[in-house]
Amino acid sequence: MEDENKEVFSKNFKKAMVELGLSNKDASKTMDDVALQTITAYRSGKIMPPVRYIIKFSVSYEVNLNWLLRDIGEMFLPTEEGFKKEADQMEEIFQLVKDIRADNNQIIERVEALEKEGKL
Repeated sequence: MEDENKEVFSKNFKKAMVELGLSNKDASKTMDDVALQTITAYRSGKIMPPVRYIIKFSVSYEVNLNWLLRDIGEMFLPTEEGFKKEADQMEEIFQLVKDIRADNNQIIERVEALEKEGKL
């Protein structure tokens, strides 16, 4: 199990570094200036970093820990901007639903009126 964890972590650690445009030196600074060779060992899956370094990396770059360690979910955590965009989209959907309901109510009222008039 430990080898599998190292493999998942190293694969995702490399992906995150590439996506973020980070060098080994950048990652080293985030992880309390660990040796560059140590970062290379993390990337290659030879060793697993201490939990505190994994958490520091995750928090510093908003990388999803579930993804980093278990390959579950998205690479990055949702941002405030992402939440706002989703909220705006939901507001648009709610407005469309309201409009559709209003249109449906108008149609129902018109049908009922035509029925009363005997035109249907």
